[in-house]
Amino acid sequence: MKFIHTADWHIGQDFYHYDRGDEHRFFFSQLREWVATEQPDALLVSGDIYHTATPSNQSMKLYTEAMVSLHAACPKMQIIVTAGNHDSCARLSATAEVWKLANVQVVGGLERDAETGELQPERHVIEIPHKAFIIAVPYISEKHYAVFQELQDWVEARNRESLPVVMMGHLAVKGSDISGHDPVLIGGMESASLDHFSEKYDYWALGHIHCPQTLSSSGGRVRYSGSPLHVSFDENYPHSVSLVEIEHRGDVPRITQLFVRQRIHLCTMPAQPQPWEEVAQLLSDFQPEEPAYLRLQVSVEDYLPQASLMQLQQILSQKPLLYFCLVKSVPRKDEEESGRVFFDVQEIKEIHPVEVAKVYYRETFGHEMEEDKIQKLEEVVACVMRERNMEVQ
Repeated sequence: MKFIHTADWHIGQDFYHYDRGDEHRFFFSQLREWVATEQPDALLVSGDIYHTATPSNQSMKLYTEAMVSLHAACPKMQIIVTAGNHDSCARLSATAEVWKLANVQVVGGLERDAETGELQPERHVIEIPHKAFIIAVPYISEKHYAVFQELQDWVEARNRESLPVVMMGHLAVKGSDISGHDPVLIGGMESASLDHFSEKYDYWALGHIHCPQTLSSSGGRVRYSGSPLHVSFDENYPHSVSLVEIEHRGDVPRITQLFVRQRIHLCTMPAQPQPWEEVAQLLSDFQPEEPAYLRLQVSVEDYLPQASLMQLQQILSQKPLLYFCLVKSVPRKDEEESGRVFFDVQEIKEIHPVEVAKVYYRETFGHEMEEDKIQKLEEVVACVMRERNMEVQ
């Protein structure tokens, strides 16, 4: 059994108001080449196809063109797509029957019998004859995690050839590396322990965390393919998709990372905040060799110098390869003198609400917030995020 595992495409994301359509097309051209070369049995896309639950017509057209192209590159390949927390399960499911004509199986939500409410396992399990069983589960809340076990048991009773079993999921697992990840984007970082799941699978194709990784506690069987594109400035690490091969049931998967070439890179300058005059000089001397999104880090007494924005515009006019995104202003004297933590506007947008609450609590009461209060806050944030996702769907 050979398949390609990818996730978290986030089609339709505007990166600081820059359209990323060409970046996604560049990724899809690479994915098509890998599919054409490897001729895999399956392509697994583990959620967050779109960046929002209401994607634009342009985003949906890009997705459609990509899927048709991937199918043409390997017509025998089974493509399986599941919804993530950024997707509308109803929107993805609306065209599911049509997509079957291109060998694409779409699983937008949990499929249950309209009368009994019982789970319909046959709608979540895709058998690739004589190759493997794929258990496709979209993004679900923790209270529904029992369906993983239910579907595994259903497959176990029918797996007479002892074929490899692959699960698809979209969730945060405890122990995963979330370095550089914006917690707000993944719904409050509600996470599950691997101890809650049985081990009746040979590989778990996960989405939700953008940093590619295989969980060390899983014996090489649980992996996040990661996002193909960087979704925030702090995701400045190599992005990839995973080529996975499983010879027999019970074998440890052979995983090969296929690294995605980025059309536009990330550039944070300087690495540590410096006064505006020094930053301006660094930027003037910088000669980029490739397109890059630019974030400047400036230490300030109170605010940026009055003429700084005009100076910045003049410098950037001579550097067409740079896509300016933001100036991250870091107050200097207050942090040095009082130890207080200050957030700029962009950080307020990006930081997790619980982290803001912890800082406020520490500075108001003079000690750290108690664990039980932190846990309650995390539960509230996770609940709000789930409700928001349901509303937009």
